Amino acid sequence: NDPDAIAAELLNDKYFLIVYFKLLGYSGKEAALATGLKQGTVQTYWKRFREITGIRSIIALQRFMERYRKRKGM
Repeated sequence: NDPDAIAAELLNDKYFLIVYFKLLGYSGKEAALATGLKQGTVQTYWKRFREITGIRSIIALQRFMERYRKRKGM
């Protein structure tokens, strides 16, 4: 029943890459260029990530990513 574990199972690595770029301050366009995705796809990934996790703030996002990295052994 761990929400982080559920989110980690539902979301693939591409989602987490988009989130990482968001934390680094990349715009949607910059993240699209860095990943080879279209800007609209990046926006969809980000929207879906927020829907699944319920995360809205950068602080919550940072905490989530710290827990994710620990879970993945990064």
